[in-house]
Amino acid sequence: MDSGTGASELSRRATELFRPHLSVEETLVAHRSRLVWRARLDGDLVALKAFTEPYRAAAEAMAMRAAADGGVGVPPVLGEWRVDGCAVLTLGWVEGSPLGSQTQGWVRAGEQLARLHRLPVPPGLPTASGWEGDWDSDLVRQVPQECARAVNLGLLSHSQVDHVTSTLGPALAALEPAGIAFLHGDMQPEHVILTTAGGVSFIDWGDAGSGDPLWDLAVLVNDNNLDHLEDVLAGYQPEPQLLAHLRANLDHFRALRYLQEATWLAERSFDPSQSLEGLFGLLG
Repeated sequence: MDSGTGASELSRRATELFRPHLSVEETLVAHRSRLVWRARLDGDLVALKAFTEPYRAAAEAMAMRAAADGGVGVPPVLGEWRVDGCAVLTLGWVEGSPLGSQTQGWVRAGEQLARLHRLPVPPGLPTASGWEGDWDSDLVRQVPQECARAVNLGLLSHSQVDHVTSTLGPALAALEPAGIAFLHGDMQPEHVILTTAGGVSFIDWGDAGSGDPLWDLAVLVNDNNLDHLEDVLAGYQPEPQLLAHLRANLDHFRALRYLQEATWLAERSFDPSQSLEGLFGLLG
């Protein structure tokens, strides 16, 4: 199933489920495994998310409910539905805007992220991004797996793969996490909403799981946002062990994130060049 066919099929199933109560205002995401709409459902503004993999919808809903119970701002889960092998989440719409350039927004994001990381990991939640097994072993496997994908996509030469695996691979294998925390998993600035009510809400929990808290911090400040690291830390107030871990290993996680971004973008026909530049800017 290609991305166009997948999105069309998800659209058909979601529309049939809610007909005639649904009015779509904007398609936010549309590919073979997931569809996200901003829509009106019986007149109320909602985010409607349809998945071809029902376990992802279940994990996302479980993570969001656990975060909300712990006082973390998230969109409310209004309903979970199944239709023709498709899972659909209905979420309350969060009014606001993503993180911009204002220092205080980044400080508040750090405060909210620290609150999340202090919560217990919900039982049954996988490692972040759906990786298999424990965090340490999955982290080590990420480099050769992502490099193999990059070669198949024509993004990296074999000599570049050798460079990545000989530098990033050993660095990730050698580090030890500063504990295992409840992670958002894809904490990019676009997923941090500064609400019109003055709060902070984290959206898009599809990669939530357990893992090294440094991962969320690295993703948040990657892609031209490193200048906001100290603002985030001012809100987060990390323990000395995590702060030392961050100072030593932040760039290793940032490089892995760039590698993942490049393959993800290329597989969906987006330009991965900036992510590759970021990767080799860190690795030399």
